[in-house]
Amino acid sequence: MRLLLPVIWLYLFAGVSLVGTSPYVTRPDIHAPSLKVLVDRLDSQDKDLLFFTPYHSHSDSALIYDLQGHLIWDRQEFTPDGAVFHAHNLHPLDLNGKPHLIYTTSTEIHGPKDVRSFILDNTYSFIDEFKNMDNRILLDGHDFEVIREGRAVLQPAGINHAAYPTDTGTRSIREAVVQVLDFESREVEFEWSSLHDVPVNETCLEVEPFDYFHINTATVSPTGDYLVAGYHVCTIYLINATTGSVVWRLGGSRSSFTFIDNYEIKFLHHLRAHPLENVNIPLSLQGKVSNRAHLALSFFDNAWDTYGAPTAQSSSGVIILLDLVHMTAQVVERYPHPGGTYAAMFGSIDLLPNGDRFIGWGSLTEATQFTRSGELVYHVQIGEKASMVGSLRTFKRPWSARPHWGPDVFAYSWVCGWPSVLYASWNGATDIHAWTFYGSDSSDGQFQSLGTVEKDGFETSMKAGRSVRLAYVEAMTEDGEVLGRSPVVKTFVPEVVESRGCSEERCPDTLRWTDTSDTCYGHDNGFPRKVNDQTFLG
Repeated sequence: MRLLLPVIWLYLFAGVSLVGTSPYVTRPDIHAPSLKVLVDRLDSQDKDLLFFTPYHSHSDSALIYDLQGHLIWDRQEFTPDGAVFHAHNLHPLDLNGKPHLIYTTSTEIHGPKDVRSFILDNTYSFIDEFKNMDNRILLDGHDFEVIREGRAVLQPAGINHAAYPTDTGTRSIREAVVQVLDFESREVEFEWSSLHDVPVNETCLEVEPFDYFHINTATVSPTGDYLVAGYHVCTIYLINATTGSVVWRLGGSRSSFTFIDNYEIKFLHHLRAHPLENVNIPLSLQGKVSNRAHLALSFFDNAWDTYGAPTAQSSSGVIILLDLVHMTAQVVERYPHPGGTYAAMFGSIDLLPNGDRFIGWGSLTEATQFTRSGELVYHVQIGEKASMVGSLRTFKRPWSARPHWGPDVFAYSWVCGWPSVLYASWNGATDIHAWTFYGSDSSDGQFQSLGTVEKDGFETSMKAGRSVRLAYVEAMTEDGEVLGRSPVVKTFVPEVVESRGCSEERCPDTLRWTDTSDTCYGHDNGFPRKVNDQTFLG
């Protein structure tokens, strides 16, 4: 038996940085990684957003970016003792005809702990939370799917057995579990446990503790049965939704199918089923396929897990066609990594409404959009290569939101009387076209408009042209509608000694703003607000 070092530690030993500084004076609590757009041949009318969940970075947040690489939303969850929850699988979904967000958090994804799944509306208000209701099992953070038009949820889980009998004695083992829960009552409507149908000797990769199956996908087939993928058994299973029995296996040591192109399924993530009209059917089969006799599946093929020989020349997004009558399989679409390299962990493939394919490259911290014919039209990298382990899944979807909290504003003057610089942001807001800044020279609240500037990324700045004592900002749509208004804040003026390390536009984020009196208006010191005075929402 091989004892394999989990891949995560290879990254940590390589010097992954888990700390960072914030580039935003309005939100110094946000440390989201930068997103670099490397290729952009998209239609100018494409307004989709990008959904990332960096893992083991300095900001393990649920993150949304626009297609130009600007941050839109950062949501970070903390445990009661201050530890960071890892976020996974962030994406929009329609629930009861309305747009929502869904994502999962855990304190660890390999051997997941404290797994919770959240549903938010488009104000980012929490609508529902799903957490472990059964002490027998541990929920798994790899997948969570709302099914049956919002009436149920499908979630993977595991059961730890301390002394499971094997041919050579007993050993600790983790069993894979799939549960279907009623959305409202949380009652378990269906449960499948892997050891009933999948013996331990089907494992293709042994790690300690012995997670022999390592479930990373649970989804619904077109027939209403359940498709389950196990990374450590190198197999996809179709589970009958009524009896719980295994209908067939694809891949692994007991595959029910033969690949006519000699393709090998081994290490995969993010399995999903699709209507046949959404995939490329080979010319030889056109007019001969049917939903009754065929099934199209997509998944991310890692093709390598840092141990053993690769099974392909690179990681790729793959779509296969199953012949359910003759029990054959073949690859009908394959989208390899543009650089021909491997993602040793994570990964996803999503079929977009316009027919394109969007690939998240997992531990490579990249994402690519291909046309259905294979042309690369968009490619991004999130963060630096050595700054995180990766994103479990990455999505590109439409999303429009107006947060239930308001915008943030920050006003700065280098010294007393120096022309102020104003900054504005609104974490999560998607429809801002411009910012209108307002300032006042006195405490009586007589504000004047200082000007309107178009939004420029997550945080937009404007030079006021004169010194102001108080400021606030309004977020505007392209039609001039006011989306939201910030609170009024005092202008931050650093003390004389501190100002020497500042510039005309801002101080370094190493400077901790302190509360002082009002020297610019007849008292002893400057009048900066305390950083702790701001209530950061979102």
